[in-house]
Amino acid sequence: MTIEKRKEGLLIKVREASFKVNDKSLEIGDFTINSPGEYEIKGISVEAFLGGVFLISAEGMGMVYANKKIKPKDIEGFGEVDVLFTSNDELIRIVEPKVAVRIDKIKKVVIKPESLSDKGTTIIDA
Repeated sequence: MTIEKRKEGLLIKVREASFKVNDKSLEIGDFTINSPGEYEIKGISVEAFLGGVFLISAEGMGMVYANKKIKPKDIEGFGEVDVLFTSNDELIRIVEPKVAVRIDKIKKVVIKPESLSDKGTTIIDA
C-alpha cells in the first residue's frame, strides 16, 4: 500500500484500486462516500461514520481514517486496527494500531502487509 499526502487529502493505492480520503469524504473511482453507511467498491470495503471517520478493509488490512477531534468512544468496537490514519495522539494511544500514520506530517510512505508487527505501534511521521 502506498500513501501520498495531497492537497485534497490522502491518496492511498492498494492492489484492488486507489482511493482518496479526507475529513469529509472517501472517493474510489467515480464513487464518493460522504454519508454514513456500508459500501463495497472495487474490492474495497468501507464503513463510513459521521464526522469523517472511515473504516476501510483492503489488502487484508483493517484501516481507520479518523483525523478530526473525535472521542475515543466513537471508534470503540472497530476491533483490531492495522493502520490508523490520524493526527490525534490520544487516538493512537487508545486504539493501539499496528501502524499509525501521522497524516499532518507525512509526504509519501509504503506499507506492506507482511511488515505489520504485533509488537506495539509503529508511528510513521515523516
